[in-house]
Amino acid sequence: MGALDGGSLVGKVAIVTGAGQGLGRCHAELLAAEGASVVVNDLGEAADATAAAIVAAGGTAVAHRCDVTDWQAAEDMVGAAVDTFGDLHILVNNAGFVRDAMSFSMTEEQFDSVVAVHLKGHFAPSRAAGSCGVMRPRPPVTAPNCRPVASSPPPAKRSVRRSGPGQLRQRQRRHHHHDADFGP
Repeated sequence: MGALDGGSLVGKVAIVTGAGQGLGRCHAELLAAEGASVVVNDLGEAADATAAAIVAAGGTAVAHRCDVTDWQAAEDMVGAAVDTFGDLHILVNNAGFVRDAMSFSMTEEQFDSVVAVHLKGHFAPSRAAGSCGVMRPRPPVTAPNCRPVASSPPPAKRSVRRSGPGQLRQRQRRHHHHDADFGP
């Protein structure tokens, strides 16, 4: 695993919700392969199986079974990460499921379960991680040719928003002409 090779996440701690199978399991395995210590969350035994597979491959992981829609359970999960590994750097809110029903044929119970897991189940762990202070603001990670998400739009877009339709068409023609200089 990457952890043994000095992966890019050595020393980091991650929680992955819904990590018992599917995409959540892939997230947990990849984070562990890159060196992160992972708290594998799911409702049942699948969390144990994923954590065991990570450990067997040379990574560091613990299982934490809980319902992420429960605020206290989410707080306990964050607490388990901090108690076990000393910190929390990454939270992957992956828990979710598909109800194979169209909106007009979905029952209220089905709808409520989808909203609970996909909304409250993402909010509760995020709230727990933020409220206990472990996921404190850190310097933004930047990459070449990228800007922070929270920054204002580039000057060209700001000026387009402040201009009328005629000015917008002029800018579009100018940019189209400029793009043509560089070929397809």
